[in-house]
Amino acid sequence: VQQAGYEAHPPENAGASVIQLKIDGMTCQNCAQQVQKALAGVPGVASAVVELSTGMASVRADGTTRLDSAALIV
Repeated sequence: VQQAGYEAHPPENAGASVIQLKIDGMTCQNCAQQVQKALAGVPGVASAVVELSTGMASVRADGTTRLDSAALIV
């Protein structure tokens, strides 16, 4: 996410099969799509959904590994 130019704040549930992230800096749907694409490209991610209106991202693990929120926000 940070490589895409946005800030993400990891929650307390790091290492869970689903992680919710607060994303700062998104101003348009294209921003949300860039963040979603960046998150979906992280190894171990099965799906990522980013909501511009709430500034939240929901990331689901593919079951082969537990997600680490720190790996998602780099």
